[in-house]
Amino acid sequence: MLLHFIRHAESLANIGRSSEIDCDLSDKGRTQVVAVAAEMRRLGVDHVLTSPYRRALMTGAAIANASGVPFEVHLRLHEHQIRPWPPAWPLLGRADLVRAFPGLTVPEDMVEGPDWHPAPESDTSLLERMGAVIDGIVARFAPSNRIALISHGAPVGRALQAFLGAPEVHRAEVDIGNASITTLEVIGAKRYVRVVNRMDHLRDVIAGVPTVMNGFGPARL
Repeated sequence: MLLHFIRHAESLANIGRSSEIDCDLSDKGRTQVVAVAAEMRRLGVDHVLTSPYRRALMTGAAIANASGVPFEVHLRLHEHQIRPWPPAWPLLGRADLVRAFPGLTVPEDMVEGPDWHPAPESDTSLLERMGAVIDGIVARFAPSNRIALISHGAPVGRALQAFLGAPEVHRAEVDIGNASITTLEVIGAKRYVRVVNRMDHLRDVIAGVPTVMNGFGPARL
């Protein structure tokens, strides 16, 4: 089984143009989406699971549409919130998600409010959460499946540590760039890190012309 963890494309918050918790993509991010969707189509993907944040949903929708595969919200791929929630719930509700993203499958038990998204969340809880995400995906899907998981920088970094069996949060951080691909493979009882923070598919995005590159880029831990 291949698990392609993909950080959402560049958001307005990433470039300091928004303070919204659930902000939109930047213009560059929209171009990155085209590039990463094309690359995932080339690599092959059977199912797309995404965080319920707009920036992740937009990234996941492009990948699912390009590959013609199912697209669903996975609540536990959500962002790592280190502060308490504001008085007004900042994320889209179930009905809004279905309306905004045609073809998206949303869990029936998703409700507005923090029941499924506690905040603040500690680093240790994040590590445990991402370990549970990986275990759940491995149990749910067939060994031959290729799954794209669209999440956020901190969760993807902790997913890598959980995959490697870190018993507690490691002080070293993993640099996860926007629209990067981190590929983990499960073969029976063995686990392999194939690539971390791969971004060569974004090589020409800065010029506004996304180019699909062949082959895996360099792994960086």
